[in-house]
Amino acid sequence: MKESAVIAWVLRQVRAALEGVPAEEEIAAHPIVVAYEPVWAIGTTASAPAAYIEPVIAAVRRTLSMEWPGPSAILYGGSVRPAETASFIEAAGADGVFLGRAALDLDELCAIAQRVARAGRRTQEL
Repeated sequence: MKESAVIAWVLRQVRAALEGVPAEEEIAAHPIVVAYEPVWAIGTTASAPAAYIEPVIAAVRRTLSMEWPGPSAILYGGSVRPAETASFIEAAGADGVFLGRAALDLDELCAIAQRVARAGRRTQEL
């Protein structure tokens, strides 16, 4: 799928998820978290390079800034491994990562958590 088609497809999903959620002050004060994983990465050991996910994350961030009045965070998932974690956050612009099978291995989980903390993005609890 071409980059523009991927972005359009993801943004349709984000907008559909936000549809019907009232933007009332008490609801909008709560953060919204969007998790992104390329469809082709689901259930595999393949992860997307930062250059692939950066335009998607940037588009989601722009959309959220226009359509959600409260705070937001974007997480990347898709076979996250320690060696790639920092690039997902620093180069691709994700606010953090969500884990699948890597969370089952304590050494991998700790290594990923350390890299997220060192990446310097928003690591505070939402």
